[in-house]
Amino acid sequence: MIQDQWDLRMRVLGTLSTCSLFSGDPSRTGSVTILQTLFQTLFSLQGSLLAEGDLEGAAYVLELINGVKKTGREGLNASLVMQQYGDQIGSEADAQAVLDCLIIMALAACMENVLDGERRYMLNNVMAVKVGTNCVCSPSSNDCSQDDWLSAAGSSHYLPNLRRIETLCVTRCTRALLNFLHPTDGPRPSAEDSYLVFKILTEWSIPTAHTLVSDGSFDCKVVSARLALSILCISEKWTGEAIGTVIEHWYRDSGQWKAAFEAAIQIVVRTIIFHARETPLCLHR
Repeated sequence: MIQDQWDLRMRVLGTLSTCSLFSGDPSRTGSVTILQTLFQTLFSLQGSLLAEGDLEGAAYVLELINGVKKTGREGLNASLVMQQYGDQIGSEADAQAVLDCLIIMALAACMENVLDGERRYMLNNVMAVKVGTNCVCSPSSNDCSQDDWLSAAGSSHYLPNLRRIETLCVTRCTRALLNFLHPTDGPRPSAEDSYLVFKILTEWSIPTAHTLVSDGSFDCKVVSARLALSILCISEKWTGEAIGTVIEHWYRDSGQWKAAFEAAIQIVVRTIIFHARETPLCLHR
């Protein structure tokens, strides 16, 4: 216990040291790589503190996160964004949208690496950043249609000049959510966690992937369809029925979503066959 507290304090000191180097200098936090690293470090630390019950420490880290957001938004280097992603920042709204994408990608990386007990905090942060209020559904609600989901822009900012980073953002986050639902070790997510994943998928991932038309957007749709299929398999009745409605809508349309879902099914089948070959059944005579 003492060693754990010591390790946590060392992480706090390391994070504070990193933030002190960059947070007051917009020219240094203009790098998208530095910004994403800072966010990933801070969100990971915040999750650890919340899991330990240190609300005061977590609140202080939140202040640091907000400080990095402000400094990063003001000093975001448009030329570096163009160089790394090929997207062009033309307004303050564009800069905010890019910053949101960096935050989501940092949270996705955290979900892939943090302890099981800390992943809920990452889910909540994704909800706070990207899930809109245009279509806030609950298991007891039946009035949220597929059309609502496809038009629920929420806090997202869709412009053709940002399509590459938006595509990468949705792909990475949705893949992290997919791995979250099917951990290789540790407990399976709770029903509440699965519902949060459902909300993120239907209120952000699918609407964004539906809007994107870049060359890499099909892969983005495929990973979203894989997540929809996973939710369909493990979710409770209402959520399963809602996802079934989404899939039915895809099959009524001969566009990319139908092709993406069929590609997702093929990936699942290949995965099952691969694991079956890796772990053959033992036949007892």
